Amino acid sequence: MLKPFTNKIVPLIILPLIVSACTLNSPSVTKAKYDQVKTGMTVSEIEKIIGKPGESSGEISFTIPGVPNLPSGNKQAIYQWKNPDGSAMTGVFVDDKLVFKVQVNLK
Repeated sequence: MLKPFTNKIVPLIILPLIVSACTLNSPSVTKAKYDQVKTGMTVSEIEKIIGKPGESSGEISFTIPGVPNLPSGNKQAIYQWKNPDGSAMTGVFVDDKLVFKVQVNLK
């Protein structure tokens, strides 16, 4: 049998663990948030909508079909916001502005 002091401490220790576990499994990016993201937004503007930082692939060099060759001085990057269930949003940025976005299985 637990002592009265322990009866009060155990829930205080366990409750934050339960809450954090629930938070880790809840989606950060949803279809509604994805729809709020618009071309021309910065990464920080998108992070405010989604509520967490995106994972950057770092600066890269790529071409986008239908878009003329980009000057070599332009900064290019891809960011992804992924949920625990594998659903995700990916954004392509040129000079720190969103030029293309795609989502997979967002609800």
